[in-house]
Amino acid sequence: MKTYYKVVTLDLTSCFTQGKAEVQYKVGKYVKALKWIPKVHKFLFVFNSLHSAHDFASRSYSPSGLFVYKCKVRRVSKHLPRYLDTGVLSDGKIELFDFTVFPSDTVAVREVKLVRKIT
Repeated sequence: MKTYYKVVTLDLTSCFTQGKAEVQYKVGKYVKALKWIPKVHKFLFVFNSLHSAHDFASRSYSPSGLFVYKCKVRRVSKHLPRYLDTGVLSDGKIELFDFTVFPSDTVAVREVKLVRKIT
Protein backbone atom coordinates (compact mmCIF):
# COMPACT_ATOMS: atom_id res chain seq x y z
CA MET A 1 0.00 0.00 0.00
CA LYS A 2 1.27 3.47 -0.93
CA THR A 3 2.36 5.74 1.92
CA TYR A 4 0.99 9.27 2.15
CA TYR A 5 1.74 12.23 4.41
CA LYS A 6 -0.50 14.95 5.85
CA VAL A 7 0.64 18.34 7.15
CA VAL A 8 -1.45 19.60 10.07
CA THR A 9 -1.31 22.11 12.92
CA LEU A 10 -0.58 21.20 16.55
CA ASP A 11 -4.28 20.54 17.23
CA LEU A 12 -4.54 18.35 14.09
CA THR A 13 -6.49 20.85 12.01
CA SER A 14 -5.98 21.79 8.39
CA CYS A 15 -3.03 24.08 7.90
CA PHE A 16 -4.54 26.51 5.37
CA THR A 17 -8.29 26.44 5.68
CA GLN A 18 -9.82 27.85 8.82
CA GLY A 19 -13.23 28.96 9.97
CA LYS A 20 -16.07 27.27 8.09
CA ALA A 21 -13.63 25.20 6.01
CA GLU A 22 -11.42 23.91 8.82
CA VAL A 23 -11.04 20.13 8.91
CA GLN A 24 -10.32 18.38 12.21
CA TYR A 25 -8.14 15.35 11.56
CA LYS A 26 -7.90 12.38 13.93
CA VAL A 27 -5.32 9.73 14.62
CA GLY A 28 -6.80 6.32 13.88
CA LYS A 29 -10.08 7.52 12.33
CA TYR A 30 -10.94 8.40 8.74
CA VAL A 31 -12.07 11.98 8.11
CA LYS A 32 -13.88 13.37 5.05
CA ALA A 33 -14.15 16.87 3.65
CA LEU A 34 -16.91 19.02 5.11
CA LYS A 35 -20.47 18.27 3.99
CA TRP A 36 -21.23 21.79 2.70
CA ILE A 37 -18.43 21.65 0.11
CA PRO A 38 -19.78 20.76 -3.38
CA LYS A 39 -18.84 17.22 -4.45
CA VAL A 40 -16.66 18.42 -7.34
CA HIS A 41 -14.43 20.14 -4.72
CA LYS A 42 -14.90 17.69 -1.83
CA PHE A 43 -11.28 16.62 -1.46
CA LEU A 44 -8.62 16.53 1.21
CA PHE A 45 -4.99 16.96 0.23
CA VAL A 46 -1.97 14.87 1.16
CA PHE A 47 1.54 14.37 -0.16
CA ASN A 48 2.90 11.20 -1.74
CA SER A 49 6.46 12.16 -0.76
CA LEU A 50 7.84 12.68 2.73
CA HIS A 51 10.40 15.13 1.34
CA SER A 52 7.65 17.28 -0.24
CA ALA A 53 5.57 17.21 2.97
CA HIS A 54 8.59 18.35 5.02
CA ASP A 55 9.43 21.02 2.46
CA PHE A 56 5.87 22.35 2.49
CA ALA A 57 5.72 22.37 6.32
CA SER A 58 9.05 24.18 6.59
CA ARG A 59 8.01 26.90 4.11
CA SER A 60 4.53 27.50 5.55
CA TYR A 61 3.53 29.34 8.69
CA SER A 62 1.24 28.45 11.56
CA PRO A 63 1.48 30.04 15.03
CA SER A 64 1.57 26.58 16.67
CA GLY A 65 3.83 25.07 14.03
CA LEU A 66 3.11 22.48 11.37
CA PHE A 67 3.62 18.76 11.73
CA VAL A 68 3.86 15.87 9.28
CA TYR A 69 1.87 12.69 9.89
CA LYS A 70 2.02 9.41 8.07
CA CYS A 71 -1.53 8.70 6.93
CA LYS A 72 -3.78 6.25 5.16
CA VAL A 73 -6.17 7.44 2.50
CA ARG A 74 -9.25 6.26 0.64
CA ARG A 75 -10.46 7.09 -2.85
CA VAL A 76 -7.46 8.73 -4.49
CA SER A 77 -8.33 11.05 -7.37
CA LYS A 78 -6.50 10.64 -10.67
CA HIS A 79 -6.35 14.43 -11.05
CA LEU A 80 -6.10 17.46 -8.82
CA PRO A 81 -9.22 19.63 -8.80
CA ARG A 82 -9.12 23.33 -9.61
CA TYR A 83 -7.59 25.35 -6.80
CA LEU A 84 -10.00 27.18 -4.48
CA ASP A 85 -9.28 30.48 -2.76
CA THR A 86 -8.69 29.32 0.83
CA GLY A 87 -9.47 32.74 2.33
CA VAL A 88 -12.90 32.82 0.73
CA LEU A 89 -13.40 29.12 1.50
CA SER A 90 -12.79 29.83 5.20
CA ASP A 91 -15.74 32.23 5.03
CA GLY A 92 -17.96 29.45 3.69
CA LYS A 93 -17.90 30.43 0.03
CA ILE A 94 -16.52 28.76 -3.09
CA GLU A 95 -14.33 30.77 -5.44
CA LEU A 96 -11.86 29.39 -7.96
CA PHE A 97 -8.33 30.73 -7.77
CA ASP A 98 -6.58 30.33 -11.12
CA PHE A 99 -3.21 31.82 -10.24
CA THR A 100 -1.98 29.20 -7.78
CA VAL A 101 -0.74 25.66 -8.25
CA PHE A 102 -0.67 22.89 -5.71
CA PRO A 103 2.69 22.09 -4.07
CA SER A 104 4.76 19.30 -5.62
CA ASP A 105 3.54 15.76 -4.96
CA THR A 106 0.08 16.85 -3.76
CA VAL A 107 -2.61 14.21 -4.10
CA ALA A 108 -6.38 14.74 -3.79
CA VAL A 109 -8.25 12.11 -1.77
CA ARG A 110 -11.73 11.70 -0.32
CA GLU A 111 -10.74 10.41 3.14
CA VAL A 112 -7.66 10.68 5.40
CA LYS A 113 -6.72 8.82 8.59
CA LEU A 114 -3.66 10.02 10.49
CA VAL A 115 -1.48 7.09 11.57
CA ARG A 116 1.49 8.54 13.43
CA LYS A 117 3.44 11.75 13.81
CA ILE A 118 6.66 11.90 11.81
CA THR A 119 7.81 15.42 12.86
